[in-house]
Amino acid sequence: MQEQLSLPVTLPDDQTFDSFIAAGNEALLAHLHAPRQAGKSGACLTFIAGDAGSGKSHLLYAMCHQLSAAQQQVGYLDLQLLGQLQPAMLTGLEHYDLICIDNLHCLDGHQLWQEALFDLINRCIEVGRAHLVVTANSGPKSLPLQLADLQSRLSWGTTFSLSALQDDELQTMLIKRAQLRGMVMNQEVAHFILTRYTRHSHRLMDLLARLDQLSLQQQKKLTIPFVKQVLSL
Repeated sequence: MQEQLSLPVTLPDDQTFDSFIAAGNEALLAHLHAPRQAGKSGACLTFIAGDAGSGKSHLLYAMCHQLSAAQQQVGYLDLQLLGQLQPAMLTGLEHYDLICIDNLHCLDGHQLWQEALFDLINRCIEVGRAHLVVTANSGPKSLPLQLADLQSRLSWGTTFSLSALQDDELQTMLIKRAQLRGMVMNQEVAHFILTRYTRHSHRLMDLLARLDQLSLQQQKKLTIPFVKQVLSL
């Protein structure tokens, strides 16, 4: 099952705080977990910078899951899908408890979107309700934005740089995410995948989904020969 938000998006139900490996990012997690009483804590802006596959989207999904379960109003927009979205979708979001906007670097060259986001941040400050959490592949001062006022406004909040996982931490993540799917993956198999396939978390999760499906269909355990077969190695 997947959880439907007010905005036209669904949340992957396996990307929660429980499945996130915190190594090196404890301060960021503590900040995101800090209790905020809906409508009474004032507006807050959190900027998360990190490379592709570092876990930025995972954290946004996790926050949406957590606050939605607490009956708070949440919204998520992925700006990689900008062609399917309209700036008017930002109207009224200042009354939400949590607003997550992913991949701000995709706003390069989109003046109307930049103006709409700038206006949303100002409305959030005025209303004093929402926690706005945004992500990008670089910090606010390095973003390729044409609206200088937006660049300045994004620097108003708290900025974190997401630390990339080391090999042993990636291995732990892979084993943990396999367990959440009901699969048993030993360290040798996890190490083989990381050394022979990829270290990119999104692609690793796609591979886990394939392994899960094929292992059920073929009634096979997760072994190195089976992974080789799936990867055509």
